[in-house]
Amino acid sequence: MPSSSPAPSPHPIYNTTYTLYALPPLFSFPALTSSALKPHAKRLLQLFRGENLRGIALPPPSTEQAQLSRAGRLLSCTWTPLPSFTDEDDLIGIRIDVKYENASYTTLLMSDGRGTVKEGFTRLPLLLSRLPSPLRSQLLDYLATNFDILPLPLELPETLLRQCLDEYITASRGGEGKDVVLTFAGKGEGLKRVTITVAAEDVEKFWRRGEGSEEDGTGFLRTLGGHLESAMGLRIEEVVLVKATTGGFVLAVEGKGKFFEGGGSAVVEKVLQEADLIHRS
Repeated sequence: MPSSSPAPSPHPIYNTTYTLYALPPLFSFPALTSSALKPHAKRLLQLFRGENLRGIALPPPSTEQAQLSRAGRLLSCTWTPLPSFTDEDDLIGIRIDVKYENASYTTLLMSDGRGTVKEGFTRLPLLLSRLPSPLRSQLLDYLATNFDILPLPLELPETLLRQCLDEYITASRGGEGKDVVLTFAGKGEGLKRVTITVAAEDVEKFWRRGEGSEEDGTGFLRTLGGHLESAMGLRIEEVVLVKATTGGFVLAVEGKGKFFEGGGSAVVEKVLQEADLIHRS
């Protein structure tokens, strides 16, 4: 009996919660080849190991620092070309993997493959990192020093969350049978935060009720908002959507994102566009 080939690994952007940053064009960035990227991987590994050798501690220890202390010995740091979602030969950025004995952490620098920059610069506007904060700070400093950039935390506008939510519900024709969890915050005094869980069957009902009612694709949220106002007096147009959790993605305005196969790739495109705008404005 012929052996079946193993299923391909999912793209590294999927199924991981990342902290998001916006990057301007990087000066004198290496070509997207393993050989060109290898020297930077070696230097970053030396930098991380130097921190360990000096035994630097940042009291009081944070949760992430405690987690890092349990990760064991630092084994490797690799920089490799990052393929697109659909084509292994279409390179859209780089992947940085940091491996310890008991843990591994990934950072991605990526582009949508569009747009142009001046000669000598490379456009990778979105950085997504799972590194604990001590290592993430070191990585950002390394990028700033070596490629003449200023990385900025990517705070997401709540209008982007609303747009991604409506477009995902529409594209998936009702949310792929998954619950939707929305967290709203008040704009002023009074309401602090309230979290609403919409069961999967209700997600589809609200989508069907709002389907075709809005040319701009806001049928689901508008229909849900009418229900919330009548049921609990919550007018969603008067509060801020600070976090949206769906079967395709999770986004939070403070700059956190998690993406899943299916609906996630379209949301990544929106986040990429937002990151690109930060340094163009």
